[in-house]
Amino acid sequence: MAERMKHIEQAWGLPVPETFSTIYERDDFDSFRKKDGKAVELPSPLLTPKEIINQASLRDDWEIPDGLIPFMGDMHDLVCLDSTTSEICVVLLNDERSKVRISDTFEKFISGVYLSEPTENKTDGVIEEESWLDF
Repeated sequence: MAERMKHIEQAWGLPVPETFSTIYERDDFDSFRKKDGKAVELPSPLLTPKEIINQASLRDDWEIPDGLIPFMGDMHDLVCLDSTTSEICVVLLNDERSKVRISDTFEKFISGVYLSEPTENKTDGVIEEESWLDF
């Protein structure tokens, strides 16, 4: 795994935290709890090291700002390592490419991730009785 982390650094020309590979040892997660207790829904999927390396060649096409390495998301909404600060932090990058810091360090990020409870019968605002959809 250490070799793959070096390949990520080489592909992006940026450092990754020494503990970055621990993300692949975690159980499934889809959310992060900030220090203020607020939950942040994370875009899926978690990218494999190979996918992270391959995305480096597409950074201009996907308008990934300098200093960021995406490691989660669908290339529209992303979770990224941000090395533009004195310590590598974790940011959300939305489809409009607005950047929002969600964790001051990768270690704090990893300790705050969790799998949210599934919601039952989520219809995204569709009123079942008034819809032509077959629920």
